[in-house]
Amino acid sequence: MDPQRYEQLVSELEALARTRPDVIRRRVRWLVVLGYAYLFLVLVAMLAGIAALVWMVAHFQAAGLVVKLAIPIVGMMVVILRSLWVKVDAPKGRALTPGTAPALETRVEEIRRALDAPHADTVLLTTDFNASVTQVPRLGILGWPKTYLSLGVPLMLALQPRELDAVLGHEFGHLSGAHPKLGLWLYRMSRTWDQLLTKLQRERRWGHKLFEPFVRWYAPRTQAYGFVLSRRDEYEADADAARVVSAGAMADALVALEVEGLALSEHVWPSIWRRAEDEPQAPDRCWSTLVTQLQGDVPEHQRTAWLGTALARRASNDNTHPSLKERLDALGVDAPEIGTRGRPSANVNAAPWTSAAEHYLGALTPELLTMLDEDWRAEAAEHWRERYEKVQRQRTVLADLDAREAAGEPLTSDELWTRAGVECEFGDATSAIATLHSLLAAEPELGHAQLLLGRLLLDEDDESGVAHVRRAMTLSSRWAVGASMLYEFYSRHGRDEDARAMEQVQRDYAAEMRRALDERSEFKKSDSLLPVLITTELRDRVRGAVQYDDRVAKVLIAQKATSHVPDYPMLVVVVVPKRWRSGFAAKDRALAQDVLDRVHDDSYVHLLVVVVTSKTAWLRKRIEQIAGSLVYARQ
Repeated sequence: MDPQRYEQLVSELEALARTRPDVIRRRVRWLVVLGYAYLFLVLVAMLAGIAALVWMVAHFQAAGLVVKLAIPIVGMMVVILRSLWVKVDAPKGRALTPGTAPALETRVEEIRRALDAPHADTVLLTTDFNASVTQVPRLGILGWPKTYLSLGVPLMLALQPRELDAVLGHEFGHLSGAHPKLGLWLYRMSRTWDQLLTKLQRERRWGHKLFEPFVRWYAPRTQAYGFVLSRRDEYEADADAARVVSAGAMADALVALEVEGLALSEHVWPSIWRRAEDEPQAPDRCWSTLVTQLQGDVPEHQRTAWLGTALARRASNDNTHPSLKERLDALGVDAPEIGTRGRPSANVNAAPWTSAAEHYLGALTPELLTMLDEDWRAEAAEHWRERYEKVQRQRTVLADLDAREAAGEPLTSDELWTRAGVECEFGDATSAIATLHSLLAAEPELGHAQLLLGRLLLDEDDESGVAHVRRAMTLSSRWAVGASMLYEFYSRHGRDEDARAMEQVQRDYAAEMRRALDERSEFKKSDSLLPVLITTELRDRVRGAVQYDDRVAKVLIAQKATSHVPDYPMLVVVVVPKRWRSGFAAKDRALAQDVLDRVHDDSYVHLLVVVVTSKTAWLRKRIEQIAGSLVYARQ
């Protein structure tokens, strides 16, 4: 299904969901049934095939031929049956011992009872700014789920008790007895097909072709219905939470999730890591100071700006969550003003502010934060030291470049790019912008510099950045990422039409990249090979990768002629083994993967590594005819 048709289908289903949600649910049930029914029919057909083969043995004594035919059929049946076992991993976190947080346990029980939701078997405390209720089936497809409630400590530190109550109501609302578990069914069905097709493609089994026509029809419809169903689930879970705590508390929670999440990720944590520029060792206390930093370090005008951006942003069809504005409208509540919400404040005259962590975890909070401090310091120690040492080296480089420029020595393009990168690392956007302007004045065709300058200007809300991003996008398809930057800028300023245009650019590019990857997934006899200029860097990398590998005799490289995304080249790397082997497919795959891992270091060059066997000897003959293809030969 092409992207335009998919978008149209999603729009039609969303309109239907608003007026006839029962119709959507009924269709989803049939989709799930259809998915399993197709697999069942294939299994029945294969059993019939095996029965026919048994009959052939009994009547024609063709046991050898029958065995050869039966083995791949049985193998396919095993793959299909295994795909039905959808494994859901249990969430990670620190399990809360029953009885250690009675206030939290009592409130969780009250909320889940009010929503007729399952009891939380385990409460986990995590380091994420998130909360979730997850069910993990103990018996796979047979069910008997175990329910986990995961609560992020930073979330509990940033929210007030009533806001956390709303979040809990929303999460338990997804499992409310009043709601059919269609989303879970659809998820399991999608996972089943994903597992099946991945297995078939990876092992190159013949059954892949058997399922392709059905999947081309089934997969986009499952995705579209799942997307619409997820959107409706979010609205219904919000409504459930509002019924338990109040619409105002749910609105406050939604705003807090947007704003306080940004306060932590964009302000608090970066300010902690900026200390690594001057301090060689990670601080002893980090988690213990989060609330203090939220209260005193994040200015109210910044929170207001973040809220304004969130309210202006529209939900894309790549995100199952509605936008903040849509969710508030569904609740019938205006967005609360930051200054009147009772957020943490450095104002000594403000009313006392108690976090949900302090309210619900009580005396456990300081002990928990101390443990998190110790864990974080141990985990961050090496990265912190590396960051400190890197910054010292960068300061030396920057000082040298500044001294040379002050002495009247012109800097090269590479040196200007290096300086701009260092200035960005130090958060000095003003200096980086000036350096990039100097660089592009001399070399305006540098797409990476155009893109970086555009991003820095857009971050400063300077619309002149738009032209630089667009210029980068015209220079190479690899800079199509600029469309997401423009989308964010346009959404932030309420320019919905421009934002939709950039959303379409992203979808078109994603579709073109999928076609490019499909085109690069293999090399067929009908494909063409072209000479490729082997750089000294690539030649040295290949030689370094294989010269000590006794399995390799030769390595040849050429380029496959492709039609999609031409500036994303595909290099075919042919490895001639030192000893001719036959029937060692697993070892050949291992050798190919080893060479790929050692050689590949450019995300915008596609490498296909082929180890020569009796089946691919034709490729060796073809590539040996390409001038300059030989890059390594063992002496």
